[in-house]
Amino acid sequence: MHSNIRFYRRGDLSHHRTLQHLPLQERRHWCVECGQGFCRGALLAVHIAKQHESHNEWRHECEQCRERYPTLDNLRAHQRLHHIPESQYPLCCPECPRRFFQSRLLQEHFLESHISPKGWPYACTSCGKRYVRRYACVQHERTHQGGSAVSQFSWTT
Repeated sequence: MHSNIRFYRRGDLSHHRTLQHLPLQERRHWCVECGQGFCRGALLAVHIAKQHESHNEWRHECEQCRERYPTLDNLRAHQRLHHIPESQYPLCCPECPRRFFQSRLLQEHFLESHISPKGWPYACTSCGKRYVRRYACVQHERTHQGGSAVSQFSWTT
């Protein structure tokens, strides 16, 4: 089974696969309604809110577009993505004009865009290839075990 989702960066695809397509033995949080498993409790909570609660019960409404969300964090993420221009994000890259709303995203951008891969923090234990994100390294390492990290998913640049 695979998703019909397009990703604009390979890192986004790796992140999606890590969160959504884990082997059953790696899932620790299970939905009692439908039996779907998740690697994180927070993902289970979002699943329950989206799949098993009525949208009318979602309390957090966006003032600009009237979309409703189950949690305040979901609403804030929506607002940052759709209603706040990048020029108003509080964190600025010291090397280029890009701006970010999370320090983690700024750090990943800085490493990917302005630092040689030799300085990236995660390295494959089999071949030494380096990554900015741990989950991307984990996905890559699975290819050395006979698996495929991205073959069944589509992505674009």
